[in-house]
Amino acid sequence: MALSMVEPNILIISDLHLGEDVKPYSVRHLRHLARLERELEDFLDHYTRARDDDRPWRLIVNGDMVDFMSVCLLPSAEEDSRAEERRFGLGTGPLETKRKLEMVVQRHPGVFRKLARFVAAGNQLVIILGNHDVEFHWAVVQDTFKEALYRFACEDGELARPEIEARISFHPWFYCERDLLYVEHGHQYDDYCSFDYILNPEAPRREDGILLSIGHAAIRYFVNLIPDMDPHGQEEWTLLGYLRWALGQGLRGLVRLIYYYCLMIWRLLGLWRELRERALDLKRRQEHFARLKQLAERYQIDEQTLLRLEALKRPMVLRDFFALIQMLFLDRFALGVLWLGATVVSLVEAPGLWKPVLPLLWTAGALMCNQLLSRRRDLDPAKKLARVPQAIRQIVKTPYVVFGHSHDPVAQPLEDGAWYFNTGTWVPAERPGLLHAFTHLLIRRTGEGARAELCQWRNGGSALYQMPAPASPR
Repeated sequence: MALSMVEPNILIISDLHLGEDVKPYSVRHLRHLARLERELEDFLDHYTRARDDDRPWRLIVNGDMVDFMSVCLLPSAEEDSRAEERRFGLGTGPLETKRKLEMVVQRHPGVFRKLARFVAAGNQLVIILGNHDVEFHWAVVQDTFKEALYRFACEDGELARPEIEARISFHPWFYCERDLLYVEHGHQYDDYCSFDYILNPEAPRREDGILLSIGHAAIRYFVNLIPDMDPHGQEEWTLLGYLRWALGQGLRGLVRLIYYYCLMIWRLLGLWRELRERALDLKRRQEHFARLKQLAERYQIDEQTLLRLEALKRPMVLRDFFALIQMLFLDRFALGVLWLGATVVSLVEAPGLWKPVLPLLWTAGALMCNQLLSRRRDLDPAKKLARVPQAIRQIVKTPYVVFGHSHDPVAQPLEDGAWYFNTGTWVPAERPGLLHAFTHLLIRRTGEGARAELCQWRNGGSALYQMPAPASPR
């Protein structure tokens, strides 16, 4: 069956995080994955059968479909592996990521089988890279994904492989339909998850695979080493919250956490040093701009338009030493050490009435400094993303701008009748919670123009999550 000439209706989902349970230890805190799998399979099955106005579907998975970042797959004893991989799991290179994807497919066969049948039924699949699955950057990983779907599709009968693969496309930055839709994962506007060169996310040294963001390094060198640590919902944790949790681990657990935290800091500082090597940075930058030219041709978009879009990103924290220190709470640690030292010296050396007064002054000053530092530490990705859609709208002129990443579903009007949507997540974990999961965007093409609705999958169907946006201009 050739690709349909009829413009398909559109489904957009994001943040599935398949594979975050692929670890060498028990992950009881990820019990929500069973519900995620069941609902996602039903969703795909429903839209494989159901068409609107006899149009096929274009399913856009807007980032973080496969959670390569959280996969911890140790090499076998027979494999020739580096000490780094024997300790922290396979890295982010093309062959290592291929192994990870194969394991994720084995862990979630039902989802990939339903996805294959959806494509085999004449629908299209568009995959946009997010920060958790940026490893789809590698061609061999994309080929492995297509091979897996083709293999599942052939369970119901032999099919032509080129036709199946022609319906699957990967997009390293965004997906755009002129005068209708701009879709991007959104991690470029979150400095803890952004990449300095989104079209060339490779590390300065090619053998290191993908450049690790702050979030990626934190999971690899800290979270994955603590089996009972749930990675969801920590965006709202404060320093006090982390201290309370750490003290609850007991003395032995606390020592282990301090060691792992120091290890993570050391690795991040190593990445910061590598990014400062100008020759390596220039090479990565040149490759990024070469791919930007190719992307302009693919979408028939002026290069200057792409450069304006790129200028909206937030620089990655790894580029800014002081922002890195603040993110790691080292500024608070230094403040605490200074307060403790000043207090002890005052209690020992201060004369007369100054002995009780000075410690109170140091304490008040430390609390004020802590408050100021807290205001500078911007963790909420939803707020960061909400600042950008209007600017994108002005550049690309599409009536709908769509993000994912934050796990917070949003339907928000912009100027000139445009709308910003965030498709939320399919992860019914503690955050965002069951009532805010399984959200998706449904765009139907009608004679009066396209109409977008932010929906939630529940009771076997798509129900409105919020009031629908008005019809787009024809």
